[in-house]
This record gives sequence, structure tokens and C-alpha cells, in this order.
Amino acid sequence: MKLSSFDQKQVNKMEMQIENYNQRRIDLGDLISDLGFLRDALEECPKEWELEFTEKLTDLESANSFLIERRYDEQAKEQTNVLIEITIRNLGKIIGKLQSC
Repeated sequence: MKLSSFDQKQVNKMEMQIENYNQRRIDLGDLISDLGFLRDALEECPKEWELEFTEKLTDLESANSFLIERRYDEQAKEQTNVLIEITIRNLGKIIGKLQSC
């Protein structure tokens, strides 16, 4: 499947927002909402890809909620941040897969 130019722009924006998060230009909540918005803006993507992407996005939402709830628990924050990093790396890989579908 070749991405349309519109969908390629959405994918590029997804990658840019992940980079913005990694550079601390946006927070996790903004990243989550931006990635969800950009996913919904795609004109065409395989259903399997969308499910995999949404699963990881939901993992980020859960982690963000947990961090908000446990904001004073440093140990939980450290462990959750490791999981967030892994999930964001996996999202980057999933985004890359869309370009090669």
C-alpha cells in the first residue's frame, strides 16, 4: 500500500511529535492527543496497523493516568517512565511499518 501524500504528511507529523516529546517540547498528554488525532486523520490504513497503534496509544494513556494519580510516588514514576519510553519506541516502529505496508 502506497501512502497518499496527505497520509504521508500525517505520518511525518506523528514522527515529529514523538521527537518533540523526546526533546521535552511537549508533554505526554499532548503527545497522546496529537497521535490520536493524527491517526484519526489518516485517509487509509490497514485495520491491523490501526489496532496495533491504538493498543500502544492506550498503554500510554494508562501510564499517563497512573503518573497523574501517583505524582508523589518517585519509585512508581521511575518504573512508569521506563515503560513509557519503551512504548514510545514501539509506536515509532509501528509508524514506520505504515510506510512499508
